[in-house]
Amino acid sequence: MALSYAYISISVLALAFLGFAFSVTIPRWRNRGSKELALMMVLMFVASFCILLELISKTYSGKLLWRNLSQIGLFILPASSFNFIMSYTEEDRTLFTYWRKINFIYAIACVILIFTNDLHHLMRISVELVQKADGPGLAVRQTLMGKITVALNTLMNVIAMVRLWVFMRNASRGSRSQIILVFIGFLIPIVSTYLSSAFQRVSGFNVPASVSFLIGICFILFGMYRYDFLSTSPIARDWALDEMDIGIIFTDSKGIVVECNAAARNEFGGDLTAVRNIIASNPQWQDAISTWKDHEIELSMPASPVDKTFRIRVHHLTRKHNTVGTVSLVQDITQEKAFRENLMHRAEKDGMTQILNRNAFEEKAQELLEAPERLGISCSLFMLDIDDFKHINDTFGHMVGDEVLKGIVGILRTSCREQDVLGRVGGDEFAILVLDCDASHSLNIAQRIHRGLAAIEFKGGDRLFHVSASIGLINQAVRVEGFKELYDKADQALLQAKAAGKSRTVLFPG
Repeated sequence: MALSYAYISISVLALAFLGFAFSVTIPRWRNRGSKELALMMVLMFVASFCILLELISKTYSGKLLWRNLSQIGLFILPASSFNFIMSYTEEDRTLFTYWRKINFIYAIACVILIFTNDLHHLMRISVELVQKADGPGLAVRQTLMGKITVALNTLMNVIAMVRLWVFMRNASRGSRSQIILVFIGFLIPIVSTYLSSAFQRVSGFNVPASVSFLIGICFILFGMYRYDFLSTSPIARDWALDEMDIGIIFTDSKGIVVECNAAARNEFGGDLTAVRNIIASNPQWQDAISTWKDHEIELSMPASPVDKTFRIRVHHLTRKHNTVGTVSLVQDITQEKAFRENLMHRAEKDGMTQILNRNAFEEKAQELLEAPERLGISCSLFMLDIDDFKHINDTFGHMVGDEVLKGIVGILRTSCREQDVLGRVGGDEFAILVLDCDASHSLNIAQRIHRGLAAIEFKGGDRLFHVSASIGLINQAVRVEGFKELYDKADQALLQAKAAGKSRTVLFPG
């Protein structure tokens, strides 16, 4: 009986630790798979406790009662384990959802059959009290249905393990070590069930089921909650977050800020309340948090000495298709935006005159002319070429030539409206697109340009000189053909103006 006393002592200790393990899951009730794991531990406790009482009991009726009660845990445990793995791996396909329900219904039906004497033969052929090495015990002969039930339970365990293995292979490297622990914990009770008989024959000692259950649960708990168990982990997490230059803000499912790192606090006032106020005062940010889609937004906020611009990426944290919170990544892009705008300015502007260059002018003009609301509206395109500009450069030098270009741009600006499009399209060529303008008004603009050029003097060395320009002009209603048609016609008119003696305007078709 010494072995039985050892068995009893170990079983009691294992049951006590199972109870402690169950208490560990209570504070983490909302964690993924925690509810299902708690049910598994309850069933393990019931099965182990009843197996222990069956061993202690001396009578046939007592042993049979505790054997039947242990089946409540043992029959429902595979279905519960399957349910745990599906929940832990967030498997929610319809097929598996129905299978989980059917498994529970079938397991409960089998338990009911065991306790129904009239239908006793459906699960067992016979139950006899026999003498074993460590005392009297029950010998059960199963029916075909009983064997099928055992096979189905084994199949469920295999499917659950395959699902867990696939989930582990697809997980990130950081999560994989945790999932491996859960996999090992799930595997230990299954393997021990099949090896316990062989171990008893070799060693003469029967390892209590509660021990294998406890070892498996310890692996699973450590895999699921390892960062909760390591006291340094929260400290390391906070340190890592606070060392990041990018602001990180966490909100709960209601959009309320619950935590942020040092970078976010420093940007928005130093404490959690200030961060909450900033979000509350920005409807665009609030909308990004309240909607179910991830967003990336740019927000400009007043600051000293200059306003700041932030890029904010809002990611929604989901569990089983329900949003449980958001993470906002906040990055100060004030300098980046200024650099980007400077590059854009350089890409669009002519370096000498600070008006649109050829590519930017053509893109802007085409964009305006292709707008559907512009169709049928009268517009004019001016092509202007400085007369004898090469002679000016050769005679007075390129620095004087540059001053001539700047002076002409000044005249063109004063001759046009603010909404008109002005660009330098060649070394000494300029273009102006004027919308909502008839032919008569277009000719008046051209005359203002000629008068402006005649009124201004340029200085080259000790000499003063005037410049003139030839202008080609096209005025017509905006058509589907758009900018290219206008440009070609205005260019033809410009060639006619230069051929006719320069310093004049020619209206297409000449």
